[in-house]
Amino acid sequence: MGLATTTRGLHAKVSSMAVVAVVAARVTFGRGIRDVTGPATEVDFMGYAEPSQTGGGLHFRLHARAMVF
Repeated sequence: MGLATTTRGLHAKVSSMAVVAVVAARVTFGRGIRDVTGPATEVDFMGYAEPSQTGGGLHFRLHARAMVF
């Protein structure tokens, strides 16, 4: 029983120190989104269709998102 009490007390001390460390630290972050869609027309299918067939439109746009801490 004494060991369990000691362990809980240690856990509480470590948790409170972690909270203090997080509050004391200054965190800078950034986020962004970018359209990375390729060309919409005259794209070769590189072996996935007839050699003379090319792309003629855009089905959906592709976006990249990033978050940096």
